[in-house]
Amino acid sequence: MLYRAIADGNWKRPLDFSLHSSHQGELRVPFSRHVRQLSSTTSTGSIEQYDKLPVELQMRILHFCDAATIFQLMHTSRHTRTEAKKLFFLDPATWYHVGADWLLRGGYYGHTNYDLNFLACTEQINVDFGWMHERTWMNEAGSREWTGTEEEAMATAFGGMDERTQNFWRTVKHRLPRLKHIILSDDHDRWENPHDLQLPPDIYRKVGKMCPSSIEASVYLLQGDGSANRRMQRKLWRWVNKECVTYTNAIQEWDLCTNHPELNVVPPYKIFRGPVGIFDDSYARVSDVAYQKKAIRVNRIAAMERHHFYGSHKPFGCSATNCDAWFEQPEEYTSHVIQTKHDKTTKLPEPIESSFAENDERLERLMKIAHEIERLFLEWWGKYGSEKRSVAGKEFIHQLEHDPLHAQDKPVSEHPQLHAIYRSLDAEY
Repeated sequence: MLYRAIADGNWKRPLDFSLHSSHQGELRVPFSRHVRQLSSTTSTGSIEQYDKLPVELQMRILHFCDAATIFQLMHTSRHTRTEAKKLFFLDPATWYHVGADWLLRGGYYGHTNYDLNFLACTEQINVDFGWMHERTWMNEAGSREWTGTEEEAMATAFGGMDERTQNFWRTVKHRLPRLKHIILSDDHDRWENPHDLQLPPDIYRKVGKMCPSSIEASVYLLQGDGSANRRMQRKLWRWVNKECVTYTNAIQEWDLCTNHPELNVVPPYKIFRGPVGIFDDSYARVSDVAYQKKAIRVNRIAAMERHHFYGSHKPFGCSATNCDAWFEQPEEYTSHVIQTKHDKTTKLPEPIESSFAENDERLERLMKIAHEIERLFLEWWGKYGSEKRSVAGKEFIHQLEHDPLHAQDKPVSEHPQLHAIYRSLDAEY
């Protein structure tokens, strides 16, 4: 794990074990956490009184509610639901973070666990390519085998890139009909001198310039600052249409922004139903625990800084053997341990350390639930070559063929869920 992109100011946030982390240490908020009310402030009686208020007052109150409250109000009266839904998806601070793979492959229901009905209402999306490069656009899945010389392959990639990019944007428009803002991002290491990376890489500019005019496109990439601490930060560029400016210089078409996205939220999952849903549910639970485990180190580093500097100023030294580093200011400890990994042997003060131990137990319980779901599925699935396996396999394939939540554009034999189940459960396959 790299954890080189832990955000500045991360130590100021309250400890939250429900958050997910990327391998670079960037935190994301699961949808269930985004809409969870941390304290119960709304009673049935207060909702009834709210419904009796004049419409103008109801609308005014809505504008003062947080995302969790507005989400709850989306499940009340028809009028309140309509207005709350508008406000919920209008929130300028919230960006829904999605992987690019399912969009590159055509945006079919069968290629993702996201709730596509929910995403169809979103107005701001952060599309994560992992690492976008020329090969990403070799075909819709970004996985075509390269043949011939490298030069020939590159010529082929660029030769068909316009069509594949157009297909990508058509898919975006189809699956995200209310989209107004899109961020194209990845978490690839870029260690150029900050003064060298004044524009997004060529491949991002090629894709961004083909964005539909009804959608505002931005590029959001990690870059090292060249200093010894090897800490990375993001740069955000927004595409400015030529007709909106009086110049045509290519450098000025991409506007470097100082205001960055505040909240990256992982969208809710689609409904898990039938045998395929049980399999996907188990996988999703394991994945969620894995992302929460990645966040443990980010939380520990933040907890140490917060203990010494939040509301006080208590400089401290590194506890690693033979390390005499001393931390006078916030962020110094974070930058130090990103490079040295000395935080891995550090014990936090009590009761903070106890909180992390309790979190470990919580994650262990969640893993046991996921494994129990998998065990029951395997019991239904049967052993390789058995009659039970034959019957279960037919039922599994029947759902892939007929359930709209798993629709795709290829034969069921090429369905990713079918390949996933054989790859993960059947070594004989």
